[in-house]
Amino acid sequence: MRVILADQALADETGHYLNAALALREALVVRGHSVEILGNVRASATFCLAHRIRPLFFFGFVPFDDRAVELLPPKMTRRIRAARRLTKAIPLRSWRHRTRAALFSKPVVDRVALDWADADMELRFTASDLVLINSADGRAAEGLLRWLVRIPVERRPQVTSILHYAPVMNAPSHASSQERWRRAFNGARQIEGIHFLADSPKLVESFAQLCGSHVGLVPIPHVISAETPSVPRAGPRIVLFLGVGTRTKGFHLLPEIIEDLRPEIEQRRFRFIVQVNLLDTSPEMERAVVALNRLPAALSDGPLTREAYYDLLRAADILLQPHDPEYYAVQTSGIFAEARGLGLVTILPARTLMAAEVARTGGGIVVSNRTALGYANAVRDATEHYDQLAFEAREAARQWAREHSPETFIGALNGVLPATHQL
Repeated sequence: MRVILADQALADETGHYLNAALALREALVVRGHSVEILGNVRASATFCLAHRIRPLFFFGFVPFDDRAVELLPPKMTRRIRAARRLTKAIPLRSWRHRTRAALFSKPVVDRVALDWADADMELRFTASDLVLINSADGRAAEGLLRWLVRIPVERRPQVTSILHYAPVMNAPSHASSQERWRRAFNGARQIEGIHFLADSPKLVESFAQLCGSHVGLVPIPHVISAETPSVPRAGPRIVLFLGVGTRTKGFHLLPEIIEDLRPEIEQRRFRFIVQVNLLDTSPEMERAVVALNRLPAALSDGPLTREAYYDLLRAADILLQPHDPEYYAVQTSGIFAEARGLGLVTILPARTLMAAEVARTGGGIVVSNRTALGYANAVRDATEHYDQLAFEAREAARQWAREHSPETFIGALNGVLPATHQL
């Protein structure tokens, strides 16, 4: 069988998007399937050649992706630029974002539908194919369905979409996240052979409440747990912040956290490393970067090679994730998943899925006082009790490996696929 792994966020080597795609391809090829991987047009030619990835999707998860906009047809580009200019005049930030989303949503949905049509021109889908979509959002789901209804039934592939991100429950409007998801699920009911899955029980429940539809459950298919888990090292403990520089990740808290820890850093009790592969360009994040450059922390941004990314994770002792608990109440973090597999001690906020995992298996500190001081004190506690926490984290890594792998993912997927498309 031919399996098409599609991920709109797959644009570079940094992070779990590529790891999941390569791990699944390897497992599926071993089972005798042929596999195509579709990624984002932002991906470089070198990256695509090295990993045999077709750059296809214009939009990922950055709402105003400048490169994507520049590559669009002129009429669509002019519409998006006009939307930007108009919304700048709206004084209230929440309404400005909502209006911008409303104006921007239709071009994104249109483009996603065209992307799938282009993929069909290249790959010529058949009813025996399985399309497995990672990292889908509401706009992507709408665009997919718009394309699917145009495909003749006799050659329409089976489609499975993995939902990692919670629908934003904002005020109802035509372009709100929750309304997009409702439209997507209503459209999916009219099409045979499309399945929605999520990687956490709470996310399954969230979509079921929102859309009244069945959503299956699958584990995160990471294989980093197959590596030798981290072991305690002598010398200063390395504290790592890794990922995207946004408010939802708590990036804005880092300057205050590091400033509070400056005496211990200067005493070489621990080192601070901050690596972001994508930085939000908001004034708040830009101020945080300026402040971080004046502090005793190693700061770098931009995508890393796959080897450098995982070397950085393996070299760390403590992963700091001061994430927004409302955003992560029902969804998990890919970086947390990889850190869990590597046996890193993790610091994260209470009332999140990751906190529930740490409470279940140990190997981390859950922060209830979600201030800069609260996280700074958690770093101190993790350093003081590091040996015990590291032992727990290594034990948790072994359990994580049993529960999260391409094989467990494929097994769960087979539970929802028809007999004609079993992997």
